[in-house]
Amino acid sequence: QILANVVEQGYKAFAYSGELPDYQFKNWLYLQIAGRENIDSNPTDYGYIEHSLNRAAIPKIDNWLRGNLYVYDNDYIADENEPQGVLQITEQVICRYGVRFILIDNLMTALDDDMSEDLYRSQTAFVKALKQYATRYNVIILLICHPRKNGSGGNDAIAGTSNIGNLADVIMNYKRYNGGESDNSQYQSVIEVTKNRNSGIRLDGKD
Repeated sequence: QILANVVEQGYKAFAYSGELPDYQFKNWLYLQIAGRENIDSNPTDYGYIEHSLNRAAIPKIDNWLRGNLYVYDNDYIADENEPQGVLQITEQVICRYGVRFILIDNLMTALDDDMSEDLYRSQTAFVKALKQYATRYNVIILLICHPRKNGSGGNDAIAGTSNIGNLADVIMNYKRYNGGESDNSQYQSVIEVTKNRNSGIRLDGKD
């Protein structure tokens, strides 16, 4: 949704997804863009509804995104070179194509799963490089980080080194509610702004 809004507002965007192949990432994005009138919904033999794009809408979305959205190809760079590869390509798309918004989903897939001391140093170096790009080129970089499994809240919820939160200008926490989980259960999901270096304004799910 954020990527679609960025393009709609006239800016160019770049997306890295370490968990989804490019075709699946594209399909999910197109479902967000298409609108209800361009989505076919059909029941399956397994009891759920399958949603698919109306084929007539695909070339229209292709034309709308062409030259405005760039998606990282996970097969382009070997795993051991992933962090530097993501950084290099991020800087290239900023300088070459005028990209103003970068989505990196997520930190762990851009680095490694081994929660070692070396990983913490790698996380700090990676996030620091992204922060330098954001400042140097005046762009927005949205880095997705998974929460800790121990259920800690606030800025301490980020899995990994504390430098991730220290370097970030804005931290937003997202949670999906399934009902009966506190007074916020009337909402499907909640976004909390727990750090805002620019204005200092923070928001919880009730505002």
